[in-house]
Amino acid sequence: MSIPQSNIPAVYEVIKSAIQALNNDLFALSHDIHDHPETRFEEVHAHDALTAFMEKQGFTVTRHYLLETAWVAKYTRGTGGRTLGVNSEMDALPGIGHACGHNLIAIAGVAVACGVKVAMDELDISGSVVLLGTPGPPLSASLSGCLARRRIDVEFFGHTAHAALSPWEGQNALDAAVLAYTNISVLRQQLKPTHRVHGIFEGKDWTPNIIPDYAKMVWYVRAPTRPEVDAAVKRINAGAALATGCRVKIDLGNATFELRQNKALGYAFADIFTKTVGPVDYEFGISHASTDFGNVTYALPALHPSFAIPTLGGNHTVAFTEAAASKQAHEACLDISLALAATGVRMLMDDQFYTNVRETFAQDVQERERAKATLQVLIHPRQLAPWRRLDMGERAVPMTGQLAKQYSRRRRMPPGPRGLPLIGNKHQVPSVKPWRKFAEWNREYAWDLLEKRSDIYSSRPRFIVAGEILSDNMRGLMLPYGEGWRRWRKVLHSGFHSRRADAYNEIQSLESMVLLNELLVDPKHYEKHLQRFAASVATSVTYGRRVKSVDEWIVKENMAAMDFRALHEDLTSIPGKYLVESLPWLLKLPRSLQWFRREPEEHRQRDVALLTHLLDDVKERMADGTAPDCLTSQTVANQEKNGMSDLEIAYTVSSPFGAGIETTAGTLCILFLAMLHFPDAMKKAQAELDEVVGGDRLPQFEDQERLPYLHALINETLRWRPIAVLGGTPHAVTADDEYNGMFIPKGSTVFANLAGIMQDPVMFPSPEDFLPERFLETYDPRLKDFELPFGFGRRICVGMHLAQNSLFISAARILWGFDILPVLDVDGKPIMPDPWNFTDGFNSKPVSFPCRIKARSAAVKERIEKEWRGVMQQLKKWE
Repeated sequence: MSIPQSNIPAVYEVIKSAIQALNNDLFALSHDIHDHPETRFEEVHAHDALTAFMEKQGFTVTRHYLLETAWVAKYTRGTGGRTLGVNSEMDALPGIGHACGHNLIAIAGVAVACGVKVAMDELDISGSVVLLGTPGPPLSASLSGCLARRRIDVEFFGHTAHAALSPWEGQNALDAAVLAYTNISVLRQQLKPTHRVHGIFEGKDWTPNIIPDYAKMVWYVRAPTRPEVDAAVKRINAGAALATGCRVKIDLGNATFELRQNKALGYAFADIFTKTVGPVDYEFGISHASTDFGNVTYALPALHPSFAIPTLGGNHTVAFTEAAASKQAHEACLDISLALAATGVRMLMDDQFYTNVRETFAQDVQERERAKATLQVLIHPRQLAPWRRLDMGERAVPMTGQLAKQYSRRRRMPPGPRGLPLIGNKHQVPSVKPWRKFAEWNREYAWDLLEKRSDIYSSRPRFIVAGEILSDNMRGLMLPYGEGWRRWRKVLHSGFHSRRADAYNEIQSLESMVLLNELLVDPKHYEKHLQRFAASVATSVTYGRRVKSVDEWIVKENMAAMDFRALHEDLTSIPGKYLVESLPWLLKLPRSLQWFRREPEEHRQRDVALLTHLLDDVKERMADGTAPDCLTSQTVANQEKNGMSDLEIAYTVSSPFGAGIETTAGTLCILFLAMLHFPDAMKKAQAELDEVVGGDRLPQFEDQERLPYLHALINETLRWRPIAVLGGTPHAVTADDEYNGMFIPKGSTVFANLAGIMQDPVMFPSPEDFLPERFLETYDPRLKDFELPFGFGRRICVGMHLAQNSLFISAARILWGFDILPVLDVDGKPIMPDPWNFTDGFNSKPVSFPCRIKARSAAVKERIEKEWRGVMQQLKKWE
């Protein structure tokens, strides 16, 4: 069965009552363990106390399980069901007792298991809960975000000789060990903050007058991932052996792997904890300890959260030992135990959640095996002269240009296909739906790179045709990170930030009423009406002038310029697809031989004429006092402050037009397509609108907070079929970077494969289904404020708030007023459009499809007609 997120509080209360009933006993048990500290594998007192307690709670206990101080407590109810495993550690540190707080860790596992048992009984849940009492692991295992660790025994073998009489006959093993130690000490300044190396010397029967023939070193090497540990091991001692002529033997021992926290479990736990206790750090990051629980996370879905206790000292200090016995530490321990137990019960009860946990684990296994990740990004190196190309083999990334020699020095690049000399991957990039080919080539963490490292991933690659030739680098969307881009961004941000965007609600509301009347009168041409709505909002907001038809000159000229620009942006934005982008030396040819310039330069002249005409029109209306408040009038009024020329202003303020029409109208077309294929979602949204708004008035912006399902439906529309399939204009890296062991050189171009991200089954279970509920019951912070469709980092769409407002008011009123139905064939059977039949290009929308748009009632039809007559007079100031 599946349980809705709304039922989790009831489960939590059952568990809370059970654990509170045991509170005093758990506190006494914690103090008993704290007062009898025992080092690892000697936890006899803790073993006996914990097993006796669990037996008293009705668990079947197996003492001395495989190890003398290990144990298992198990409870099973019913037949079948799933098994939940819980882990308790109980060891102390030599000399300072429970300075890792394992008395708290021990009772946390007990509290979780007991709480789950009571919930299973009261809620009649079949399955098992198993509590493992484990002797202490080697080294600092009390931190949850942990490094992979490996113990390395290094032995050097040489020849003995008398140190005074014939030292030349010896091969000094101790010298080799000292050299190795020195080499590693020199290496430390190049080690990342997340890497650790610790070592000691050992030997046999050393005397000062005999050259040692044997020396041993014991090292602990830690790194964020297991492969990085293995890589460090291979190069750590070879140089020392070579310098001294000794033979070296390296015993890698058993590795401790890094933690692979199951994010589905983690987000569910964090959601429960946040709602019941307080904020949670959502980072699944790295800290400076190691744990053998990391090996467990390689084998099955697991979660290893950490919690803080009030203390004046850090782990492994006397102050921490004292704090671990405090009442406040006990309360913090029970807080996290409650949330863990509720998460565990949900895993036992909720089939959909369990499937999500398993899919997340399977995805992580694939990630480890392929050194790839869940979210999709395509990376290709910067463009360099063709004659400097180095063949990187089968794992070379897609490239337009070439790789400089320094990048070839055994640094692992992101995976991709082999390119050809001179043209790189030009022949491999399809013009039709390139995102599908990109998805085959590479997967990486878009979120980690473009969001968390946005300081170096927010520039743009060089656009020779679309940027330099077609617009003389006047279009800010294509500008690299720098002063020019900042000026462009500042102007648009001042016009479209969240509070300012609300100032345009009036024109959006009025135009949506016109849209409703158009759909009522002429539903057959719904696509044209959606385009007019989006275009009129864009021109009104930008130039203070609305449009009555998509055939008006301002729309046709802008659309023609946009179509031409889109063609060249598509070509130049795909690595290696446009020849001059692959061979920039063509710009050095005599201008008369640069055949690729003619058509773009002709269109640039047309663009300049159009944009300056629109700017002059606003200036004239500002002069006679008839210009409504709009982006252009604001920018002109602040021209001196912005430091922009008239031509820069003309290009800057034109930015919203293309985005406003193509993305808004295209998303509304996708909404229509989704309503045809998923009519139940439409009915749920209409039921919500009927309850909140009723039939006597239209939805207003003030209704937004009371329409959560409608918001979720809009978000699901943006996810189900994103318009910007490759995440918009590509990003460029401004500094060398390394990620998951892969080298990403400065100047690389990065595509966020948004079409692939939105179909990720881990972030979006059952991605082919249209499920607005995923945004209502989410425990993923990225979905709560769903900005993903609008881009990443510092390049996120500046018109996002304006677009969201347009989508809300139009979608709310369309679904309030109309049913969207499939057309019928001669036999009365519905004709369903292909849900994957979309246009090519970086912005991809549905290929035109027929549908029926029917007023939901005669009263609705009458209300729309009445409202429309009232708005026409109000629209005159934008004409």
